[in-house]
Amino acid sequence: MSGLPIPPVTPVTAFDELTDALTQMAAFEAAMADLDTARTARRVQSEEADGRDTFVRARDLEQLIASGAALTKQQQVWLAGYQTTAEYRTWSSMVEDFGEDVLAK
Repeated sequence: MSGLPIPPVTPVTAFDELTDALTQMAAFEAAMADLDTARTARRVQSEEADGRDTFVRARDLEQLIASGAALTKQQQVWLAGYQTTAEYRTWSSMVEDFGEDVLAK
């Protein structure tokens, strides 16, 4: 037989390879969970045709901040992005002009 010699497999090498594989699997599962969360968020947002529920969700997060509660990074990013939209500004103006009753369904 010619070529390079096959290195012996030791228990330590096998353990390291298994650990690496498990780490990669955990990273993959986390990425898939993030993707599922994003898909769910898009589906929920599409169900909120008039934006009222989205605005109410933003107001709830703003109230949490005002009360001193901490938001998750995902909540912070979503809220910061949503607050820049025309939808958010429109609902804010409507609440300012007509009061909280405009949010009632």
